[in-house]
Amino acid sequence: MEKRIEATATMMVPSAIMDDILERLSDLIESQGIMLWGVKAALVKLKDKLWLIKDHLIAAEVKEIQDADVRCWLNKVKDIMCDVEDIIDCSFDMHRSTTNYEYGSSSMSTAPPPPCVSLFSPSLLSSAYKKCKCSIPRNMKVKTIFHHYKTGKRIEAINERMEQIHKDREQLKLVQTVQIQGSVPSHQAPAYKRPETTSRFIESEVVGIDEDAEPNREQLKLVQTVRNGGFVPPRLSNFQPSQTTSLITESNIIGLEVETKHLVTLLENVEGACVFAIVGMAGSGKTTLAKEVYRKSENFRIRIFVHVTQDFKETNVLKQIISSAGGYCNEAQSRQELYSLLMEVLRGNQFLLVLDDLWSDQVWEDCLRDPFRDCMSSTSKVLITTRKRKIAGQMRAAYIHEMKGLSDNDAWSLLCKVVAPGEDPEGIDNLKDVRMKIIKKCEGLPLAIMVIGGILRRKSRKEWKEVISYTMDFSSGIMPILEMSYMDLPSNLKQCFLYCSLFPKDYHINQTQLTRMWIALDLVKTRREISIENLAEFYLKDLVGRSLLQLVDASSSSSYIKEQEIQSPLYSCFEDVDITYKMHDFVREMAIFRTASGDLVKPRHQSNFRVEELEDIPDRVQSLKSLLVFQSYNMKEIPHNLFDRLKHLRVLSLNGTEIQYVPNSLGKLSQLRYLDLSNTLITELPDALCNLHFLQTLDLSGCLKLNKLPKDLSRLQRLRHFHVESQRVIMPEGLGRLVHLQTLWEFRILIKDTDGVQCNIVELGSLSELTRLAIEGLDRVPSGIEARNAMMCNMIHLTSLKLGCGPMEEVWEEKSKVMERIEEVFEYLRPSPSLYNLWVSNFFGRGLPSWISMGELLPTLIFLELKGLPNLQQLPSLAHLRNLKQLRVWDICSIVNIGADFVFGQGQMTEDAFPSLEILSFRGMDQWSVWNDSILEGSGGEGEIKQQQKPQILPRLRSLELIHCPVLKSLPWGLLRHATNLTELYLGKLEMLEEIGGLDYVKTLHISQCSKLKTLQLLPQLLSLEVTDCPALEDVANLQAASLRDINFHVFMKDISPKNKAALKRMKAGY
Repeated sequence: MEKRIEATATMMVPSAIMDDILERLSDLIESQGIMLWGVKAALVKLKDKLWLIKDHLIAAEVKEIQDADVRCWLNKVKDIMCDVEDIIDCSFDMHRSTTNYEYGSSSMSTAPPPPCVSLFSPSLLSSAYKKCKCSIPRNMKVKTIFHHYKTGKRIEAINERMEQIHKDREQLKLVQTVQIQGSVPSHQAPAYKRPETTSRFIESEVVGIDEDAEPNREQLKLVQTVRNGGFVPPRLSNFQPSQTTSLITESNIIGLEVETKHLVTLLENVEGACVFAIVGMAGSGKTTLAKEVYRKSENFRIRIFVHVTQDFKETNVLKQIISSAGGYCNEAQSRQELYSLLMEVLRGNQFLLVLDDLWSDQVWEDCLRDPFRDCMSSTSKVLITTRKRKIAGQMRAAYIHEMKGLSDNDAWSLLCKVVAPGEDPEGIDNLKDVRMKIIKKCEGLPLAIMVIGGILRRKSRKEWKEVISYTMDFSSGIMPILEMSYMDLPSNLKQCFLYCSLFPKDYHINQTQLTRMWIALDLVKTRREISIENLAEFYLKDLVGRSLLQLVDASSSSSYIKEQEIQSPLYSCFEDVDITYKMHDFVREMAIFRTASGDLVKPRHQSNFRVEELEDIPDRVQSLKSLLVFQSYNMKEIPHNLFDRLKHLRVLSLNGTEIQYVPNSLGKLSQLRYLDLSNTLITELPDALCNLHFLQTLDLSGCLKLNKLPKDLSRLQRLRHFHVESQRVIMPEGLGRLVHLQTLWEFRILIKDTDGVQCNIVELGSLSELTRLAIEGLDRVPSGIEARNAMMCNMIHLTSLKLGCGPMEEVWEEKSKVMERIEEVFEYLRPSPSLYNLWVSNFFGRGLPSWISMGELLPTLIFLELKGLPNLQQLPSLAHLRNLKQLRVWDICSIVNIGADFVFGQGQMTEDAFPSLEILSFRGMDQWSVWNDSILEGSGGEGEIKQQQKPQILPRLRSLELIHCPVLKSLPWGLLRHATNLTELYLGKLEMLEEIGGLDYVKTLHISQCSKLKTLQLLPQLLSLEVTDCPALEDVANLQAASLRDINFHVFMKDISPKNKAALKRMKAGY
């Protein structure tokens, strides 16, 4: 069942983690405390046995797909490795908790144990002493002694199982992937040294693959050699990491234009028919086509897109549809209540419902047909996608669109786009002689083409034919190509890839969350001068480049970020965009097959639980390392004994549940590294949280009811990322001792008379590793001297900074004094030159700090938002921020005039103004009436531009947004004519604007709620036009001569000329 597979996964790639286990075993063997156990010899024996099978693992991983005996053997190895990992974790944890016993000191004694030992029977205690074969510290607890005894017994049992593993390996005749000169006993084996983990990123370093990873070429040879039963040569020593290339997004659409137009026409014009279907095999592009049809079907007033899982729950599907249609489910839980809400939101509306990836007609017949029959108009439609034509027939689809493979030309275009983005397909000569072989092997399936292209893009041109020759030995279709792509991954990347299968189908995986989970599970190992977070992001981008993951809507996320910029270190720091990825269904199925645990293997990672399943976790999952619960709104509380049984848990996510209380037993999760309680209803956290000494990430964002943090939070010495957003929470004293913090979002300063001792802004001065910092409540900082002691200018790794004050009505001082103090505080909070992103909000001062407009102090700034500055009456010149790409000026109600100084500054203009700016946005400017650009009209004066210099003005601006500026009378046409790259213009609620025209380069124009707009001079290059609620608009000049491909008038003009009516009709029909 899909549910079982989705909920449990082993996700272990033995070849990827064996080195790490051997290294940690070595550390354990050499540790001081091991002498007390009497198990050193057993551990050495275990290490030797693991060493002997290490170099057979890759061959086994290749053969497991086709050989059930090899798969069974590999599962036994995984099971043993799971147990060894648990022993190591528990042993180091026990050693850490008992370091106060000074194992190596004179306190060692053979004296009788304390009286509490009598709790055990004499025979059991005697056996434990004999097994330890060493002296016992006088003050060692009996619990510790017994733990050592049980550990020794477990190691003995594992060694017995290893004997059988070696016998089975010999019978299976698995080949070695690395030549070994005989067996190497532990005392002669090379020492395993963990590389130092540094925290900084060197831009010149080309990183993407672990330096110990097997080369891709060797992986391909291994696939071929093992299948032929031959010897595998040793891995190459001169392997170079793969290059980082631009990302492939889910919006890469080739060859679907005709199908899209045809389906949109049918949906919008065929009356009476209700259900339409898209049918095709996995990887054929069904979902991509359905999304494009959904996007283009703009005549439907309501559009709903729902992905239906195999184990769907009827109420969840109904809630998704209601919320997507703009309704609210509130407390409704029963099917009948949800039916009523569904009919209320849909009745009388023309709507399109897309049901993606149906595996049966059950969701329609048993859940949706009756309520939809009662509220559907004759023009409303349902579009389904499915792999089975039978389902389309059962749902009585009026039209079934069969997906066909891409044509040879389209397949070639897509392959070139993946292999060499930006290059002319005709210029890729290396592939021309084999193009038809590849296209034939992929059977025209877009996913297969993208995946094999993902392999080729990481090879030199000389290796392409070699890779293609290997594919000729595989059967056609998608699965063999996916398997080859998986085997081409370095071992460390395989585990990261498999972990993604834990997320539900069609789930948008957040980049930050995913990479931090990988780090918590030790799936990312740094090898060079690079932070582990940056390396994890390179891993993620490598998977995207191979088309094993897809970047979700890269072209539309904040619109201004281009694909090539995502590869830049700057982009990884840009937090205003929520970067998400998804896994194609077929890719996910392949990953699930790889991770699905049989009866032999203990599940290590579980996800998507229901409450009743959490309450009944079986004994076999006590070794869990990950527990992920996705948006379970029915989960009101945590089962009381849940944490008692999960001693090895490293990743715990309860994001989006409705829990209000976290039990004290949370502190028993001694191995926990990642804790996500975001968007829950918790009001406080237990003090036991501070026992989680290995915790790296604590996410409390969206916990709006949270009002208390543990006072000993500073004990979390390994904490690297801390998110908390509640306005009532007090930041406890001692936060400055968390010297490894990289993310602190938000640090909130409360009023002095709040209960409890709170952290002072001065403590930030010791957090020199911070990369992201948000400070709220700066109006409560008593002086600029205290702000200066925060040492912001010394945070040389800081890339994102948010500075904000509380509401002005909470300030009781005289207004003028408050403004002076706040201006002084902000002036002393000057950040280091490393900053990329800056938010300033609720600033009460009359003038912004001087450092904001000084390009030499912010040389790398790419994003700036100024929001809610009630006393600011003039914008400073920001034109000299050389790398600024996006500027937002929002909710500044005191500004009346924006003059030429904003663009040019004071005096003569000698250099380009805003040389890198691409997005400019003004919103909520209630009093702004004049945007003065007279300097461009040759008005004279000191600021006049000298023609011989010809500096450029906004040379890269491509998108301008003006929203809710109700008294702005006109646009700065002189200024905008210089912005020759301006292609997108968004205008909303400009109630005084009467005319638009003269923008020769604009291609996309959206106008909304411009009540006095009368004339729209059509722009010569316009491709997309949307007009909403502009009742005074009488005509669109030259509409009949336009070549628009996308036009949408939500409220038609009151008086439109016959020529323009004909033009509109022609455009709609010709789309």
